[in-house]
Amino acid sequence: MLKGKLKIAVLMILLVFIIFLIIPKELKSGKYLSEDGLSFVTIEENGKLQFQRSVGTSYRPNGKYQLKGKQLTLEVNDNLIYEFEVKNDTLIFIYSTLSESFLEPGTKYTLLDN
Repeated sequence: MLKGKLKIAVLMILLVFIIFLIIPKELKSGKYLSEDGLSFVTIEENGKLQFQRSVGTSYRPNGKYQLKGKQLTLEVNDNLIYEFEVKNDTLIFIYSTLSESFLEPGTKYTLLDN
């Protein structure tokens, strides 16, 4: 009985450690460029951002961001939100409240070397 409880305790500690390693603690500031090079997200250390969604538009939304676990939410205003998943130095576009999106879900943005 004691061996079973010990195994469970060790597994729980291991699980917590793995979760701690895979969930980002902070978002690295800098410019994240899309794979096709046609759009980018600039993350600033002060919690602000700028988003160039497409070379086909001159409008560059800017606002603030929040990181909760692996989910990054870019808030441009009360009505416009972009959501990304964070994986290491990559942002993966998931969703936008904009009815006409320039981005396909799954678009990847990689942090450029500073």
